[in-house]
Amino acid sequence: MVNFNYRMINKIKKYLLKSITITVITLVLCSIPIVHILNLSAYNQKFNFRGSIKPSQKVVIVSIDSESIDWMSKWPWPRSYHAKIVDLLSKAGAKLIVFDVFFDSPTQFDPEDDVQFSKSVASANNVILAASYQNIADSKLFKVKRMPLKKPIPLLEKAALDIGIVHPEVDADNVVRRFQIIYKTGNEYFNSLALQTVNYMQVKRNISLISSKQIQVGDKIIPLHKTRLNINYYGPNQTFTTIPYVRVYDGSFLKDNPNFFKDKVVLIGASAFDLHDVFATPFSIDMPGVELHANVIQTILDNNYIIDIPKIISVLLIWGIILLNLIISKNMKIKKYFSLAVAQI
Repeated sequence: MVNFNYRMINKIKKYLLKSITITVITLVLCSIPIVHILNLSAYNQKFNFRGSIKPSQKVVIVSIDSESIDWMSKWPWPRSYHAKIVDLLSKAGAKLIVFDVFFDSPTQFDPEDDVQFSKSVASANNVILAASYQNIADSKLFKVKRMPLKKPIPLLEKAALDIGIVHPEVDADNVVRRFQIIYKTGNEYFNSLALQTVNYMQVKRNISLISSKQIQVGDKIIPLHKTRLNINYYGPNQTFTTIPYVRVYDGSFLKDNPNFFKDKVVLIGASAFDLHDVFATPFSIDMPGVELHANVIQTILDNNYIIDIPKIISVLLIWGIILLNLIISKNMKIKKYFSLAVAQI
């Protein structure tokens, strides 16, 4: 009987060591670029299996689309157009008006357009404008390249409620899955457009960096993956309610829906393919950048986060699955001896 127990324990030890070896080999293989790409593809498929989720109507999009460009004029437009849009949305009761459009240089049209636009922005007192920073990955310091921050012209920046960074990052397969929502250069921090939007929606407005893994905005704690937020996409293009810019500008949409924008966050940005502001996502290959921001904002508002499993847990799960498969494949009766074998390794 003793000899039998000894042989059984040795067999268990052998399988434990074999499973550890296979686990190490598996982890090494996972670091190979082609395997990493396959893992990213599997990540995409999880969204397709889950399907679309209907977002709330708190966040809507006014789209600079092909219809609007065909009807109004070739892009860029005179900023008097944007002044009118801000006036209309403010009058309609929009909670926030958020431009995913750069105004980093004076208008190429009548200089008075910038003055008119700034007056509308200041009068509305709820307009957030876009800025840009080219960042480099750093999981601890939120570093960015030391280059000029691309901000709105001073006249508009002063008039705006605030500014926010817009700079989607792509993975190895050119798909956007995560979004950096806070940036740092030197001792100065810059918030993303989405983070600024969420902050101004809170009763208690406060952005506090807890660690490289957490940010607090108002009463919300946002979990991060290497300083980035995993975007929990709600669906493909136009999952969020989208209204053509021209239909707001000409008054036709507001005539039929006078209360539609009341207390809503209105994102304004390009969807026309010719404006080159589209990105690949797990759901589609050409999502407008403005809808990326909508997905980030909605993810935070709903506390609908995708949490990464800690690496040690992932390793233990892989090892456990491999060990279980080895055990089942040999149909071993080991329950009685398992703990003793582990103790002897």
